[in-house]
Amino acid sequence: MIFNFDNTYAELSSILYTEIIPEKIQNPQLLILNNELLKELNIEKSDDITEYLCANKLTANPIAMAYAGHQFGHFTMLGDGRAVLLGEQVTAKNERFDIQLKGSGITPYSRGGDGKAAAGSMLREYLYSAALEGLKINYPLQA
Repeated sequence: MIFNFDNTYAELSSILYTEIIPEKIQNPQLLILNNELLKELNIEKSDDITEYLCANKLTANPIAMAYAGHQFGHFTMLGDGRAVLLGEQVTAKNERFDIQLKGSGITPYSRGGDGKAAAGSMLREYLYSAALEGLKINYPLQA
């Protein structure tokens, strides 16, 4: 199996998430693949990894996560309008890492948006993260 998913978030009250199937992507193209991270997370590299990374193929039940907070002076239920949690990857060291899609379509928290994300802004986030790692800047910052 390509992933070793668990999803402890889905064990919480269903008010905190919505099961959702991300929109299918026609002819997805892999732009960047971090082979070192795949190895670290114990994710199997396969010929059809692109189909899994865009959720055209699923190995778990994806969810859109809700959260609560104050917005415009009122307490309200919120959520990320473009993020879908595919599952928690459990590594050989029994560590857990969330594997999410960003920009995979409408979620119940999209608030009128289309839930999509442009490749340029997603690549920029990836490059910023890689730069921080390369500069040995840990986040969250350790005291």
